[in-house]
Amino acid sequence: MIEAKGLGMEWMLKWPEDKLYKSKFYRAIMDQAGRQNVASAGRGVDYYFASKKMADFYDLEFARKGYNNILVHHVEAIIKKIKLWLRSLITGLD
Repeated sequence: MIEAKGLGMEWMLKWPEDKLYKSKFYRAIMDQAGRQNVASAGRGVDYYFASKKMADFYDLEFARKGYNNILVHHVEAIIKKIKLWLRSLITGLD
C-alpha cells in the first residue's frame, strides 16, 4: 500500500501536545495508519510526506504505536522543484 500526504500540515506541530493529540487531524492520520498497518498483513505500507517535519513526526508516532508495517519517507514536494526550475529559467541559472 502507498499513502501520500502533501504540504500544509506543519501548523499542527506548533500546538500544545494535549491539543495536538486530541485533534481530528492527528487522530484521522493515526486511525488510518492503524487500519492500514493491520490490513497490510506484513506486506508493508509506504507513507510519503512532502514535509520533512511531518515525516519525522509521524515516523516516531507510528513507531510509538507499534505500527511496524509502515515505512515513512520524505519526498520533496513537486511544487518546490517546479519553482526552482522556473527561477532557473528566469535567471538563466541551472
